[in-house]
Amino acid sequence: MYLTACYITKNESRNLSASLATVAPIADRIVVVDTGSTDDTVEIARRCGAEVLSFPWQDDFAAARNFALDHAVPSETPADPDRWILFLDADESLPHAEGLREMLAGLSAVSPAPEGVLLTLVNVDDDAEGLEISRFHALRLWRQRPHYRYRGAIHEVLVDTRTGRTPEPCAIDQRFLVRHTGYSSARVRSKLLRDLAMLEADMQAHGEQPLTMRYLADACYGLGRYEDAVRAARKALAAPVTTVAGDRDLYDVLLRSLQKLGRPLTEQQDVVHEALAHLTGTARAEFVGWQGRLRLAAGDAAGAHDALAECLNALQDKAKREGEAGSSGAEAGLPDILAADAQALFSLGRQKEAEKQAMAALASNPYQEKALAVLAECFPEAEAMVSRVLPLYPAPEKGASFLASFAERHRIVPLRTALAAHLSLEEREGRAAVTACFQQAAADDWAGLLQGAAVIAGEALQELFAALVALPEERRAAEPDRVAEWEAALPAALRHLLFCMRAQQTAEAQEEATFFTGLEALSGFVTEQQVLPYVRLSESFGPAALLRTAHWLADRCMEAAAWELLQRIPADFLAEDAQAADFWLLTGRVLWALGAEGAQECFERAAAAGCEDPRLAFHLHWARKEQEA
Repeated sequence: MYLTACYITKNESRNLSASLATVAPIADRIVVVDTGSTDDTVEIARRCGAEVLSFPWQDDFAAARNFALDHAVPSETPADPDRWILFLDADESLPHAEGLREMLAGLSAVSPAPEGVLLTLVNVDDDAEGLEISRFHALRLWRQRPHYRYRGAIHEVLVDTRTGRTPEPCAIDQRFLVRHTGYSSARVRSKLLRDLAMLEADMQAHGEQPLTMRYLADACYGLGRYEDAVRAARKALAAPVTTVAGDRDLYDVLLRSLQKLGRPLTEQQDVVHEALAHLTGTARAEFVGWQGRLRLAAGDAAGAHDALAECLNALQDKAKREGEAGSSGAEAGLPDILAADAQALFSLGRQKEAEKQAMAALASNPYQEKALAVLAECFPEAEAMVSRVLPLYPAPEKGASFLASFAERHRIVPLRTALAAHLSLEEREGRAAVTACFQQAAADDWAGLLQGAAVIAGEALQELFAALVALPEERRAAEPDRVAEWEAALPAALRHLLFCMRAQQTAEAQEEATFFTGLEALSGFVTEQQVLPYVRLSESFGPAALLRTAHWLADRCMEAAAWELLQRIPADFLAEDAQAADFWLLTGRVLWALGAEGAQECFERAAAAGCEDPRLAFHLHWARKEQEA
């Protein structure tokens, strides 16, 4: 048995060595195709014993992967059933690969002999204590054949070039998990923006293909473009296309998008009924769980518990799940299902059972807030809850910080007071004003509480303003009285800016300072799509305000929105060198981040205008290197 491991890379120094460390003990050969790294990715690969090849990036993942396969499996290679290909990304690893070679060696004795092996790919969030996001089966291992090649510029698929279909039959092995960190919180946005740009380019070239719609729905959901996600998911579900992953993820994205948009429960229930009619096995069980959560939202606690219990019984029956193909987010979704069942049981007066389910949810995901809310009701003594929950967090001080924020958001005075002693010294100092307010509330010191609350009232208004900027139009139309009540709590100037934003009217010149105060309030609360209507108001205040707002957006990785504003700046604004230097440097940075043409020209214009920003030399160097390549 002979195993060749393949990778394609670009600036993967952060991930590659960890991945190769898990693969090197089981691979006979490692092939790394680098597509233009500017860090030490190539050196890391060579130090780990890999053969390194260069391939110019062409906005086509299949082309790069096939270049690796052409090198690993030349077309004239004779068929050999005991030679295998393992293809991983640099942010994927095989943490428990022992026994994999023995498993492959034994597959030739199976009838019919599998052509490939579906491994379980587990998406984990390295920026949230390694919590699982989702898992599904993916073809990462297959017999070395010259006619197995990738198709698709993005979300590429391995096919048999003779039939155009995925290699078959494929075995399923749940022992060897592929750990994927590429969708961790701090990295996912830039990856989704890249994916979206490539998908849109593919649609311009080839139209709206069913598979493209699947990937578009996922990218739009991750970027907060929920209406677009709904449209793409519905189109993909309507197309007569069958994939290895099945339709489970499409229904999941569709439901989550409808929830984010605040669509009626009846519309969400229709999607659940459709999913239940089409899905089988574990995937179907998950949507029984969705049904339970919708019943809970509708106030039917007994019906919710019945559905959730059915779902949990199916998910926890591991023997039933063995050998199933297709995508499954069951493991990642289990804490949410347990938390919903805890809520249902508490509503039914079954407190002990509710406490047990809530603790089970937190054991899987200690950040599950619905489970925490149930426990806060179950434990009259806050210290008792803290002693039960705090050990669940890998870093106790970090856990105490999260729990303190949870208690503040939900105004749980005893819990917040009990947590003060568990915070780090830095946290205690930073939260001193809030801690004092909660202590005053616990002591019924209402005069002191009012004085302290005034200090943090401004922060609450900022959060309210951000929430109203991000509020979907459907929600405004559905609850106009409540929205009017929320808006009435804002200062008049901020209310007027909200009106101008929604009516697409020009703001008044004297409101510029208020506009930027509101802009700072949005930081960290809104997505790029949500902030666009607001930042367009900056045009009311002139080109300098447009440029300042574009800087704010670019600094928060909202380059597409920044690019829209930069295009609105008139040419005569660039008559002064200082303004021109600032404009051209920022425009170059934005185009560079978007992967668009023209970045080098912008950097050169910034240099010609006398730009002294130290970042310019860096950008010019790499832009020219890329142009030469």
